[in-house]
Amino acid sequence: MQSQMPKLSPIPSSESWVLLEEWHYTALDGERYSVPAGFVTDLDSVPRIPVVYAMYKGRIRAAAVLHDWLYRNAYPRNKADRLLAEAGELLDGVSQDVAEAIYTGVHLFGWAKYKAKKHAELVVMDSIISGSTATDKKAKWVPPASAAPYLDAINKAELKHSLPENLLARLLHQESHYRQDVITGAVKSPAGAEGIAQIMRKYHPSVEPLDPFASIDYAAEYLAELKQRFGNWRDALAAYNWGMGNVGRAKDNHGSSWLSYAPEETQNYVKQITADVRV
Repeated sequence: MQSQMPKLSPIPSSESWVLLEEWHYTALDGERYSVPAGFVTDLDSVPRIPVVYAMYKGRIRAAAVLHDWLYRNAYPRNKADRLLAEAGELLDGVSQDVAEAIYTGVHLFGWAKYKAKKHAELVVMDSIISGSTATDKKAKWVPPASAAPYLDAINKAELKHSLPENLLARLLHQESHYRQDVITGAVKSPAGAEGIAQIMRKYHPSVEPLDPFASIDYAAEYLAELKQRFGNWRDALAAYNWGMGNVGRAKDNHGSSWLSYAPEETQNYVKQITADVRV
């Protein structure tokens, strides 16, 4: 039986889509590909060469999801481009002539897209490895691909509230990992925290946690307030995770060594974020 069409949902205020359920494609050679739920795609893995783009854009969706995922995961380019044409014909219903024309155009002009998406994944992997093992040289942390729809809002919020570069992006990654099931509220924390910034309604009634863009600005403003109260970003991060009252009491009771008395989750929260972002 041939693969079903992927279930996609548009991400508000962006040109990206999120895959709602894990999706599988079985190629004609029998090889099976699995794209995980939460994968974010722009359905646009090809260069904007007018003729190629006119043939491709809007005509193939299932094939575009597969192609974007293959590029993102550094599959051999020739294989990815061939599967684009194959899936376009089998699932999206384009004619064989159009499928072959798309393959030719993508293969001739798609190097920049392939290198950019392959490089992005390698940089993310390298920064994660470097951030957890390096002792004398800190790699620049790079947000994952799933953060793309929110990066403009995050950058603006960091500038508006004078946060260090990538601190908010890294905090949100720690909170939600930019998973759409978390951002939309389908999955909540055991404590009841919701959304991209894992905000608890009872403590923060002035913001809608499931509005990711409102939550991004609110989280930046709140983190800046915590920094003003405690004097440094490490303590502010701990307070975001554990609560400002808990951090205040721990500092009063234990002085400069207070963090070692905090819950292990909070200690790891601060350690992992500051391993990736210089504060």
